[in-house]
Amino acid sequence: MHRMLFAGVLGTVLLSLGVVQKSALEGRLESLERATPVRDGALASEVERLVGELSELRAELDAARGDDALAALLDDRIEAVGTALGDAQELLSLQDARIGQVGEQVTALQAASATEDRLSALERGVELRWNGLSQAMEATAQLAQEARARTEIVAPSPEERWDRTLGPTVQLAGETTVGSGVLLESRALPDGTFETLLLTCWHVVRDIQADGRGPNATIPISIYAPDGSKLQREARMIGANVDIDACLLRLDWKEAVPHGAWLPSRARLAHSKVYDAIVAVGCPLGNDPIPTLGNVSSMHHEVDGNRFWMISAPTYIGNSGGGVFGAADHRLLGLFSKIYTHGSIRPIIVPHMGLVTPLAEVYDWLEERGLARVEERPDGTVQLVPLR
Repeated sequence: MHRMLFAGVLGTVLLSLGVVQKSALEGRLESLERATPVRDGALASEVERLVGELSELRAELDAARGDDALAALLDDRIEAVGTALGDAQELLSLQDARIGQVGEQVTALQAASATEDRLSALERGVELRWNGLSQAMEATAQLAQEARARTEIVAPSPEERWDRTLGPTVQLAGETTVGSGVLLESRALPDGTFETLLLTCWHVVRDIQADGRGPNATIPISIYAPDGSKLQREARMIGANVDIDACLLRLDWKEAVPHGAWLPSRARLAHSKVYDAIVAVGCPLGNDPIPTLGNVSSMHHEVDGNRFWMISAPTYIGNSGGGVFGAADHRLLGLFSKIYTHGSIRPIIVPHMGLVTPLAEVYDWLEERGLARVEERPDGTVQLVPLR
């Protein structure tokens, strides 16, 4: 009697445990089903947006034939949007594949006999795939943000074009000689004043000094405003390099200049290549700053053992010391140094074969000589910090 009662109680307990275990396993199955990821709608929308933008840009490019400046900007923008679209499509495909893998794992789990060991193993598999998907989605968000940043910097407004290329361009003039220079963004000092550096070519400063002013004299600077007015200031030389034809000056003025050139990172300079669209800005023949469009024609033109770029943008006497900017991002890429000439007895000027001192060479010289430090900041801006 007691044995029968014990057996009945034991059976009841085992049955209860079985019911509880089954309920727990079913709950884990339901939890896994709910964890099955779905496609990221934001990424899919980004792909659709980029496809639409690419189509619109191609239509604008067809309509812009004949306008070389606009066509160059649109070409650069199309390239950037195309790259962003490729990145987004690749990540969306990866995400779809991972979602499919997780779904297959859950389906297999549902079809399998729900033993504890098998269920635990399948749960671990789903967890690993889910973590992989989460990482992929985080990478997607980061790349999408970078892609948007790339497409935003290649479509500047006309006002920004002036601010970043013509505005920083200044004229350096002596009694009988004239050249150009590029103002950099002003740097705030602890006392509340500002410091502004200026890049130009050494031969421009040399000729002005030899023009009756003397080696220690200040250099006259004309700063231009959008309305055509001028602000007259002076600058003093910090250092010069004869070999690369570069010179660093400091403006004798404690206020911030209204327009300063954007400097590129070393990584940006390293990505420069032949065919890149550029804008050369200078004060040819003593005129106000004038922009001309062209491309990088060569990156390895040697003069007396020193490396220069060659550009196809038309330039003339007085452009020396002016800036060569990226047509898309308006970063200062180099200093216009020389106009190419052909022949020795009666040299012929070739205005679409100008020679440029690349800014990477200027960076190297300034840091090697201890004149300035190239400071690259987390927000992507770059500034020269003088050390003298």
